[in-house]
Amino acid sequence: MLDQLLKEQYENNDNYKVVDISNNKRCIIFCSSHGLWDYNEETFKSNIVKGDRYEWENLANNKHLQIFGRRIFIRDIHLHFYVEGINKKVCNIDKIIETLKPLCKGYEVTLVGYSAGGYLAILLGCVLGAKRVFSFGGQVVLPQWSGAKGVLSFSDFEYLYRHKDEPLYNKWFDLCELIKSSDCKIYQVYAKFNQPDKVQAGFIKDCKNVHLFAMPSEKHGTNVWGIVYPYLFTADDKQLISYSVSHKNGIKNNLFFALKFCGVFTTFNYLFRKILKRIKR
Repeated sequence: MLDQLLKEQYENNDNYKVVDISNNKRCIIFCSSHGLWDYNEETFKSNIVKGDRYEWENLANNKHLQIFGRRIFIRDIHLHFYVEGINKKVCNIDKIIETLKPLCKGYEVTLVGYSAGGYLAILLGCVLGAKRVFSFGGQVVLPQWSGAKGVLSFSDFEYLYRHKDEPLYNKWFDLCELIKSSDCKIYQVYAKFNQPDKVQAGFIKDCKNVHLFAMPSEKHGTNVWGIVYPYLFTADDKQLISYSVSHKNGIKNNLFFALKFCGVFTTFNYLFRKILKRIKR
C-alpha cells in the first residue's frame, strides 16, 4: 500500500510550491530532508497525503523573513537524496535545476536545508548562482556518507548504489569540485561531536567560499535553537564570516551563539517561554 501511495504522489503531484508575498526580488528556497516522514504508511499519509508537508514552512512565516518576496519549498518524497527527482516529469537533479532556473531569474537567492536538504541546497546554490546557502549537516560526498550514526556504507543506500555508474546521476554524488568553482557563500553548520558530520565538513573546509560553524552537539542535522534561524538567514555576511573565523575551533555553546545573532532580549524571552511550556506540561 505504501508503494502505491508513493507512486501516486510522485506521478500526480508537483512536490514543490512557490509562494509570493511581495515584489521584493529576494528568493529563499527551502529544501526538505529525510525527516519529511517516518518511513511508514501512517506518517506518509498524515504528513504528505493529508498534511502536504514541506519542511521549514512554519519558519518561513517569521517576520524577519519577510525580506524574501518569493519562497520556494521543495521535497523528495522518496527520501532518496533527490537523485530521482521530485515528480514524474522532474525525475532527476538536472530537471530540478531546469525547473528552478526560471523561478529564480532576476532574484537574489538564498537556499536552506539540513542533511539531504542541505546537500541539495549546496548543489543548487552553486549551480543557480545563489548568493548564499545555509546547510545544516548537509552531505557533500555521498559515497562517503555513513549515516547519522556512522554505521552505514555506500552500498546500504540502495537508491544511490544502483545509479553509481550512471553519469546522469553520479555526477552529483561528489560536490567538492562544484563548490570550489563557485562564488556562492556556503555556511555549513554541523555537529562537531558527530563523526560523519565532521568527515563531510572536512571535505570542504579549505574552500574559500565555505564558512564552518561547528556546534557543540552529537546530533546530525538541525542542532541550532529554533529562535536563531530567522536571524541567521538575515545576518550580514561580514558578521557571519567573522564569527566563523573567530570560532574556527568550534562554538562552545548554543546560548552564546543565540546571543550573538538574536540579542539578549530575544534569546532570554525564548528561553523563558520554553521554561513555561515545560512547567505547564
